[in-house]
Formats: sequence, C-alpha cells, structure tokens
Amino acid sequence: MIPGKARCIGAAHAGAAHFEQLVNARFNLSTARDPEGFFADASRWGSRQAYDAWLAAYKANAGSFLDHIVWGADRDLGGGRYLYGAMDDRYATNAARVFVSGGLDATAHVTGKHVCVVGAWDGTECLLLRALGAAYVDAVEEMPTFNDMIAAQYTAWDVPGDVWPVSLYEMDVTLKWQRYDLIYVPGVLYHLTDLPTALVMLWAMLEPGGMLAFESIADAHGARTARYLGASIPGWNWFSPTPECYEAMLRDCGFPDGRTVEYASGRGWWVGTRADQLPALATGAAGFSRPDVLRAIARLKSRT
Repeated sequence: MIPGKARCIGAAHAGAAHFEQLVNARFNLSTARDPEGFFADASRWGSRQAYDAWLAAYKANAGSFLDHIVWGADRDLGGGRYLYGAMDDRYATNAARVFVSGGLDATAHVTGKHVCVVGAWDGTECLLLRALGAAYVDAVEEMPTFNDMIAAQYTAWDVPGDVWPVSLYEMDVTLKWQRYDLIYVPGVLYHLTDLPTALVMLWAMLEPGGMLAFESIADAHGARTARYLGASIPGWNWFSPTPECYEAMLRDCGFPDGRTVEYASGRGWWVGTRADQLPALATGAAGFSRPDVLRAIARLKSRT
C-alpha cells in the first residue's frame, strides 16, 4: 500500500499481496541501474500531483489517458519513495486471479519462457512476469508515452525483451508466428474495436499449447451478446461482452478450452490454451477485417 492513497480500482483479492511483494522486492531503487535518474524520470507520470490531476478528471468523466498522462501501477520503490498508479494494484489482483484461480502455473507457463504483455501501460506487468521467472518479456503498447514508461523500467532493471510501440492490429504475424509461450492481455480487449481479429492474431503469436490470459470489462452472465459502449465514453471502451460471449469467441478463435475464471462487478478474467488446429475464423471466414492475416496464417500453418 502507498500511504495516504485509497485504492478504488479493481476488485480486491487475498492473493494479490504476494504478487505485489514479488515486484517490490526485485524492482526497487536499491536494485535499479540509475536509481535517482529513474525516479526523476518516472515521477513525471507517477508523482502524487500527476495522479491527483488524473483522478480528478477520472471522477468527472472528463477526457482520456491521452489528456491526462499518468503512471499505471502503484509502486513502493523503497526508502519512502512511491509511484502513484491510476490502476492501483490491479496488476497484482489480476495476477492473483489468473495464477491462483485460473490455473496458470508459473513454473510451467512462465519460468524460462518467452512471454508477451499486450497493452503493457507502464510495464509493471512485464516486471511481474520477469519476477516469476520469464526469460524474455516483450511488450506491445501503442500509446507513445506509455512506451517511454516501459523503456524506463526495462532500462532501470535490465529486463530482457522487446518493446513494440504499435497497435496489436499492426503486428506482423509472419514475424511473431508461434513465438510466445504465454500472452497476457490485462484490461485491453474492451479497448479494441475488433475482438475476433485480435484473438486470431494472438492465436498466431502463441506456440501450440501456449496460454492466453486476459482481464476485461464484461456484462453479467447471460446470452452470448456484446453491448456497444462507444466513443461517447472516455477511454475508448468499445464493447462489453458477456462471459458467455467471450467464451464463444475464444472457441472460434483457436482456444477451445477458453473459460471464465471469475466475473465480478463488471469485469472478468479468462484463460485458454492455444490449439494446434486452425481457428474456425481462420478457415475462409467472409468479411474478416484482416484477410492478409488469414492468408499469412494459412501460409505459415502449411509449413508446420
């Protein structure tokens, strides 16, 4: 906890403290390459002043993260120095759900593996996966300033991995074909305008048997429907599917065992295993928004 800061984002989980402690113990100012330089750099976005400005806008529903740049995750850097994150400890509560409740195993799915975080914000989820033993941690983040945050953390603690400053939709699946053992997508899918395309691209980037884990906005259990939110809501929140809708999309997009780990207060958590066979949506689906991706997948799959 950061003294004097109330946590209002996310749903608490009893297992979250373990994951927060992992990050704080390994990635603090005593272990940073240039502690004073890093703290000065990160404080541009993670100071109390930056956080308070963002929080006021958030409560007033005024503007987006482009209008009010802010650090993502609460960080205790040691020695009474803190970074104030817009998402509080959600990186830890999310991890507790996908690892503790969702069945992901750090030894089997992270240790020594090549993993990727899509929508990495300040990169703290990347640090968490590194603390869990990942050999390489790549980050995909389309927001330019968030890429600066990730780069600052990767430099401070020598995190091995690439930072890709692009939208997921801009990724070249021919370069990322079957590259990752785990792809983690925290709080991103509801920001995307085309969920099936995104899921098929994630399938292409994973090794057969690799794991996809994500957290997202969701409507309550019910029919396989997705409510359109749209541009009228700040933050680019486009769709809010039900858990049943997410599970149906996962099955069609190459994750036949995709399942809802938990649904609580308008958010949910999902995990799924990447099947070897082509997804149903990659076998001649008409009207697919990225036919070039389908052609690339068909070509690459024919070689395996």
